[in-house]
Amino acid sequence: MGNNNSAFLLEQATELSKLYLFVQQNNELLFKGPKLESAITKYINFMNDLPNSSQNSLINVTDNEILWVWYLHCLDHESYTKDCFAAFGNKKLIDKSKIHSTIILLSSFTPSVSFEDIIKYHAQFIIKFKPIVNLHFFIFQYLNFLRNNDFDSLQKGIINLKFIFFAHLFCPSIYEEHCEHYIGKILYYNPVNGKLIN
Repeated sequence: MGNNNSAFLLEQATELSKLYLFVQQNNELLFKGPKLESAITKYINFMNDLPNSSQNSLINVTDNEILWVWYLHCLDHESYTKDCFAAFGNKKLIDKSKIHSTIILLSSFTPSVSFEDIIKYHAQFIIKFKPIVNLHFFIFQYLNFLRNNDFDSLQKGIINLKFIFFAHLFCPSIYEEHCEHYIGKILYYNPVNGKLIN
């Protein structure tokens, strides 16, 4: 992975930092209740309306509540992939960081994950989060782990490394491309118990 991928991850991690700070300020999104339920509904409606939105451009999302639920869904890459394929067709993985020329809804987009269970595991991580000063350093370390197939170090790594990993997961098709190219398979993550599956 070269400088382009480092720059890409830097951009994604910076955006995720902003999202975390938004959720800290709107912490009802970290607990089961009407605020979270409303955000989930907005996310599902957004995904089902994608075929009617402008295409041949990046998917523009300005609503942080939609981004928050989308992020939670992407943490479970295996389930997110299956849900996208079921709704939009085989090999159609919706990614906010890529341009999609055509999006056709084949069946209603229905998340198969429990957002509440994912939040239970990640809530304290987000509550305690502070913007990372030296993102470049941790991106460099994270990419080295991928290059070396060093899953144990990534699993046991300090929280800043996991944050870079989470930012990577939030770009599912790019994440798959990187995994396939450098380790020959997809590295999955269980967001309910924090375990890597390889």
